[in-house]
Amino acid sequence: MNATNSGSAPAPGLTYLNLFIFYSRDESRGADGDVVGTISNSVIYDLNTFYWATRKPILAGARFATSATVALANNSLTTETNGAVSGGGGYADSYIQPVILGWEKPRVRIKAVYAFLAPHGPIHRRSAH
Repeated sequence: MNATNSGSAPAPGLTYLNLFIFYSRDESRGADGDVVGTISNSVIYDLNTFYWATRKPILAGARFATSATVALANNSLTTETNGAVSGGGGYADSYIQPVILGWEKPRVRIKAVYAFLAPHGPIHRRSAH
């Protein structure tokens, strides 16, 4: 989510970004690549990011910004031999960037960020075991 224009500071004001990711598979493969069993496995991530940035520079020409990404996740795993193995859903870890400083020149853009991952602990899981 941060790779394209990674040196650019967010636009002034409030910005909302949503990234929805869905992974699914229906077979399990061994080390040699052969199918060793059928499964039902799906993972869903819904990432919601909020950015806020100043319009005017504050420090040596840098604009200040801040962002928070709140994630929701859901996971389900069932195999033909073991039945329901695991699953669950809820809040996933949040990624917080309380300080973003961005310098923009005609041909160069630089961004310095202080960030941390805020773990929410394990999401609620259900298990057949």
